[in-house]
Amino acid sequence: MKRYKAIKVLLIEDSHFATKHTQKMLEEAKSDQFDVELECVSRLSEGLEYLDEKRTDIVLLDLMLPDSVGLDALLRIHAQEPKTPVVLMSGLEEEALAIQAVKKGAQDYLVKGRVNSDLLKRSILYAIERKRSEEELKKYRDHLEKLVEERTTKLKETNVKMRKEITEREKVSEDLRKAYSQLEKQSLFLVQSEKLSAIGTLVAGIAHELNNPMMGILNYAQYCIKNNSENDRIQPVLQDIERETRHCINIVNNLLTFSHMGERESEEYQKQSLNVPLERVLKLLSYRIEKMGVSLRRHFDENTPAIWMKTSSIQEVILNLITNALDALEESKEKEITIDVHREDECVQISIADKGCGIAHENLQKIFDPFFTTKPIGKGTGLGLSFSQSIIMAHGGEITGESESGSGTKLRVLLPIERRKKREGRECVTSLKTR
Repeated sequence: MKRYKAIKVLLIEDSHFATKHTQKMLEEAKSDQFDVELECVSRLSEGLEYLDEKRTDIVLLDLMLPDSVGLDALLRIHAQEPKTPVVLMSGLEEEALAIQAVKKGAQDYLVKGRVNSDLLKRSILYAIERKRSEEELKKYRDHLEKLVEERTTKLKETNVKMRKEITEREKVSEDLRKAYSQLEKQSLFLVQSEKLSAIGTLVAGIAHELNNPMMGILNYAQYCIKNNSENDRIQPVLQDIERETRHCINIVNNLLTFSHMGERESEEYQKQSLNVPLERVLKLLSYRIEKMGVSLRRHFDENTPAIWMKTSSIQEVILNLITNALDALEESKEKEITIDVHREDECVQISIADKGCGIAHENLQKIFDPFFTTKPIGKGTGLGLSFSQSIIMAHGGEITGESESGSGTKLRVLLPIERRKKREGRECVTSLKTR
């Protein structure tokens, strides 16, 4: 784990209880790699004065202050200290407000009462690392722009013909665009990894909390079944309770499995059948598939070899693709998904096809762009396919697909049987076409 020197944190909070709780969480989060120096003030004006006089690494900001309400405090802090990351802490669990806050420049939005020491620690580290990534990105971009300017000046000084000059400038500009895009994807990869890790911590905690009462309900139901006559009218009801409780326990177990999906960095490659992550995903989505009345057609070739993979990462890819297929079938009359797995030369291919709404031609080349989504506001972040592409490239594979508006979409993932180096640049460009 990366070691951080003492992080200087400014907490702007007027609630004595909330201040003490935050102090306690930061004390619990301290370790050899993570330490903080906390300063607390109760008014925005005091916070702005402190920021003007002393260096601060990050601000934890309450949205309801005696001299400021809502996002006004965030805007005033950014106007004075644009380089200092701000994490909002609010008692309001409002998705629209959280989205607006992030658009206005907040690094994160935490809901009081649902924050623990681990989540607060991850949020602080994520905010600082993202700020550093943005600064490095800007430095690199400025450096490349300087190279472009120097190259252009040199071409002019040597009196190169206009056509060759334009060609060179376009080439350098394209290299600049590619380098910038790659750094942007790496930054997004870091952001998503931190968020998945935080979500995994919360999911694991919830699943563990649910497991004990579920086992209690199951035991009570089995006791009643055993001690009641088989002809008793309540017997079928008790059996239904037992069956549905077992179903809930299976869901909790699946959540526990998926709560570790964000731990990709420490996960080792292992030889594994692609059927393993596929089965886990289908179990997790079984309730939604059944509820929507989706017909699932599967074909897994028995001769398909195992491949080297990070299992939880490939689970994420399959989960993203099948979830997108289910979303596409929400308004479709013909609810059908076809999954096929077989060997393809020195690779294993998994294809997922739906008979949903399809993708418009003008959007085909955009679906792997970060934050691009055709889903309604609040239904998607636009990061799923971009993130999946990064995982596939890290495995040395590629993703291709075809779609026709109104007639469905088919995506194919090729993963090498033996380990390869990560694909980069145009060597693994995603291909999409209309049928």
